[in-house]
Amino acid sequence: MKRKNLMCLALVFIITFSVFAVMTHFINAQTQTDPIISIVPKGQKGATSITTIPAQSVGSNFYVDVRVDNYASVNIGGTNNGVSGASYVVTWNPAVLQFVNYTDGAWLPDQSNAGDLSNYVADGNLTIGQIAFDASSAMATADNSAGSVSATLNFTVVSTGTTTIGLEQQGTSVPYLIAPETVGTLTSGHAVPNVTAVNAQYGSSTSSSPLPSPSSSPAPTPSPTPTPSSSSPTHGPTAIISNQNGTTYETGEQILLDGSSSTPGYDANSAKSCPITNYAWLVQYENNSVFGAYSGSGVTIIVNSAEWLQVTLIVTAPDVNTSPNPQYMNTSATSVWIDVKPPQQLAKIVLTSSQAVYAPQQLVQLYAYVTFNGASEANENVVFTVLSPNGTVISIRTAFTNSTGYASQSYVTPNIGTSNFGTWTVIASVEVAQVVVTDKITFEYNYLVTITTNGITLPSSVARGGKMTVKVDIQNTGGITLGSTVAITIYDQNDVPIGSSLSTVTNAASGASISATFTIPTWAYVGEATVYVNILTGNPTSGGVPLCPERIANFLITS
Repeated sequence: MKRKNLMCLALVFIITFSVFAVMTHFINAQTQTDPIISIVPKGQKGATSITTIPAQSVGSNFYVDVRVDNYASVNIGGTNNGVSGASYVVTWNPAVLQFVNYTDGAWLPDQSNAGDLSNYVADGNLTIGQIAFDASSAMATADNSAGSVSATLNFTVVSTGTTTIGLEQQGTSVPYLIAPETVGTLTSGHAVPNVTAVNAQYGSSTSSSPLPSPSSSPAPTPSPTPTPSSSSPTHGPTAIISNQNGTTYETGEQILLDGSSSTPGYDANSAKSCPITNYAWLVQYENNSVFGAYSGSGVTIIVNSAEWLQVTLIVTAPDVNTSPNPQYMNTSATSVWIDVKPPQQLAKIVLTSSQAVYAPQQLVQLYAYVTFNGASEANENVVFTVLSPNGTVISIRTAFTNSTGYASQSYVTPNIGTSNFGTWTVIASVEVAQVVVTDKITFEYNYLVTITTNGITLPSSVARGGKMTVKVDIQNTGGITLGSTVAITIYDQNDVPIGSSLSTVTNAASGASISATFTIPTWAYVGEATVYVNILTGNPTSGGVPLCPERIANFLITS
């Protein structure tokens, strides 16, 4: 199995920056050359200090922009300047402002907004996640020197109070911005350091004393998803891919990528489980170009060329606690490599029989189809072995495949009664190109049709000269449509035949029922009479023979 460096995938349709940490500072006023993300009234330029939004009348609406500025010259080792994605949480007091709606700004190349989470806007919490996901480059960049609007939010004033409209990271190690870094042929997303977040204040003025300038952040270091412990049970979700690292698949095969075993997060502060709301997949070639991006707990892909592919799953489970827990991280990522190869040179044998159920004294026809790499093989010697239900070998025969790859054999089932009824097994084996391949089938040895248990319905007694109806329920054990003839004969107490009928019936796969009406002769002997029911292949006067044993039932003839 190849050894590969795990690419840092900071976001895939959802924004997941949890792989790298970044130092971020809130400021009131200072000169900035590093990237700034700020909240300002709609249409205004980006701010370097807290923006005051005057109080408005209850019921009125206003808009704010989330702007990203000073990012055009960002370069942390990538081929191009600029940034590739943004992730942040906008917060406010829902008792003062009611969220109406929002729109994402189209500021990144081929932008995807699938990281947006609006589940908790009623609680004053909106998550925005955006990624530049150009089909030819998963790490394309935006580099607008004039800055950009990342999102616009619409609020309705619901009270006369004040509130901060603030910016927060998705988690303590989730950066606001990412940019590409290229090392050799590997391009991966990394946190942009020294990003400053600037809030807005609605409804009151705020002093503008500057805070210290942000210091340089250390080199990014991996930050794994927290795991539960006895002292701090709070933990984020865990992404789990059921496909094992290095698993081999064939070209053209349907490959199921299974993330359903991923586990939810847990916030100890609220003592609640945090369910996974989003599964995002990214499949990449060895050169980091994108094979495809998908969503869902399980997805199926088909790869038509021999490749090593890296499969990355990112799961998102938002914190259900209305007061965000700083120990909780919303996302988790994991990755495996899969190896897709051309189909092996395989010999194959497929064994079939003419039907699934055979009756006593019936011809069983067996066919074996032999191929090598999908093409039929002629002149291959196939052995057929027949085993009874108790494992006794009944027959061993061989036959060569013909020009179309088929070999066949047949035999007649024994007429030895129900002791050998049950499941019989046939095994076919052949050697092709010094490889032995085998196939096995089973069939039922039983009567094709029979009368069900308690399947003869008739009155308990009938007077001389009276009429009676006999109903017969037939079970089709073969599960196939089958025509048959039902013969009903009645004897009186002294075994004198007093009635007979023949009924032709088509037994559907589920069976059939027939009824016949008789008049008891006035001369019949009083006492216990017997009804005999037989199921035949056809009219016995034309050579019909029994399909199963005779069944009987009794009733009384009264005077």
